[in-house]
Amino acid sequence: MKDYLVLRNSIIKLYKKNEPASESAVRFLAGFIVFLCVASFMPYGLISLKTLAVAVLGGVIAVFATPSIFIVSAGIILSVCATLSSIEAGVAVAVFAFIGYLMYGRIFPKESLLFVAMVVLYKLRLPFIVPLIAGIYVGPAGIVPVCAAVFAVDFAYIIRQIITALPYSEFTVSGILQDSMTALKYLYEGIMSYSRGIIAVSAVLAVGIIVSWAINTSFTDREKEKGILSNGIILFLGIVICSILSYTSRAVSFGIFGTLISVVISMAVCYVITIFDCVKDYDKTEKVQFQDSHYVYYVKAVPKIEFAENNKPKKSKIKVEDGFRKVKKTSNKKSNDFE
Repeated sequence: MKDYLVLRNSIIKLYKKNEPASESAVRFLAGFIVFLCVASFMPYGLISLKTLAVAVLGGVIAVFATPSIFIVSAGIILSVCATLSSIEAGVAVAVFAFIGYLMYGRIFPKESLLFVAMVVLYKLRLPFIVPLIAGIYVGPAGIVPVCAAVFAVDFAYIIRQIITALPYSEFTVSGILQDSMTALKYLYEGIMSYSRGIIAVSAVLAVGIIVSWAINTSFTDREKEKGILSNGIILFLGIVICSILSYTSRAVSFGIFGTLISVVISMAVCYVITIFDCVKDYDKTEKVQFQDSHYVYYVKAVPKIEFAENNKPKKSKIKVEDGFRKVKKTSNKKSNDFE
């Protein structure tokens, strides 16, 4: 544990040296990647000046905007990009994006970022990171954006079919009614053909999140590790069973071996995140919150050791005077009294 703390302190100190610039860089990179995926619907190819311009715009929005504004901007830009390839596809994207934002995004903007993260991680073949994280930190509130991301991946494939069948270059005002009916046919047939897989995969992800959340809030030893392991097992077995029964989705269609690798890597990433999240920083006073089945406890944790610049712990002397605990550090800093 001490090694983890030393490593965590080193990372924190490196981050704190240029915290505003570091945070802006991370937000810009995240926005850049998201809008690069959005710009892939434009007819200019993934590597072009216009595509890169959209991606840079997304990075700038991510730096200065709130999560709610970022999600709205992503939906608008996605609709515009799809419209440049196909009028009908752009309208379909705009309608579904508006419904999603109206019913969930505007109410839970931060949780909606799980939707964006899962769609992006699908490109890296690591979408299981999101339901694993949701099971530990978000709980049942993360089910909706995770399941919506499963639908979005299949919906994106349908949109690309519409773009291929009804390109912008062939759009005519006289044929707008016929083209609209064709687009609706693609949407209906596509959604119906993928509906069983979307429902089955969404059910597996929802069960995994609920089980993981239940274990994580059971107040047992190593509840986070147990939650990650149980969620990973449910995800792997559930997706494999769905694949055998042909009830699968493009969001998780990696084959049995590919699914196993993706789940294992996702579990490892989630475990590393929980390690750094659970390690206490003994360099300063922290306020800790935990709960049981009846109460929520707020505790002021006073450090008993201090990590010096060379990462060697310095013990503190503790004594009790008049009902108050005083912590005297061996460093050159002045002593602090804590009630």
